[in-house]
Amino acid sequence: MRHGHRQGFLKRSWRRCWLSGKGFAVDFQSGACLQFAKHLFMIMEVVSLNVGNGTCEDFEAAMRQASPIIAAAPGYISHELRRCLEKPTHYLLMVKWESLEAHMTGFRNSPDFQKWRGLLHHFYNPAPTVQHYSEGLDRRQSAGSAGSGERAAQPPTSCSRRMVPE
Repeated sequence: MRHGHRQGFLKRSWRRCWLSGKGFAVDFQSGACLQFAKHLFMIMEVVSLNVGNGTCEDFEAAMRQASPIIAAAPGYISHELRRCLEKPTHYLLMVKWESLEAHMTGFRNSPDFQKWRGLLHHFYNPAPTVQHYSEGLDRRQSAGSAGSGERAAQPPTSCSRRMVPE
C-alpha cells in the first residue's frame, strides 16, 4: 500500500517508521497504524553534488521544481537535500527507496528520470557520486531480536557508481 507523496513527505499526517524490522505507516494524529509487510529493508541513495555551473539559488529552485517528479516514482519513500556549511557549492542528496531496483530500474529507466535530469544535471561539475546503503545496523539488530530469536534477513548489497553525463 502506498500513500501519495508531496515533496518528500507522506501526505496528511502519515509518516514511515520501523518497528521490529517491519515497515509501518503511522498516523501520529490518530495513532492508526498500517503495516507495509513487503518492505523489511529500505535503501538510502546518497548523492554527493557539486554545483559548478550556475548559481546555488538557481540549483535550489530547480530542485524544488524537480522534487515532485522523484516523489511520484514507484518505490520512492522520501528525500532530503542538505547544503554543506564549509563548501557552499556542495550538496548532499539523500533519497530513501523501497529497493535498489525501484531506483536503478524503475526511476532511472523512466521518462520521468529524463525530466529530472533535464532540470538538474546541467548544474553538476564534476558528475555526482552516487552510493546506495542498506538498512542501518541498529534496525537490523532490533529486527533480529524481535521476540522470535530469528536472525534478520540480510539486506541487499550496497553499490557505488559515478553518474556520467550522456
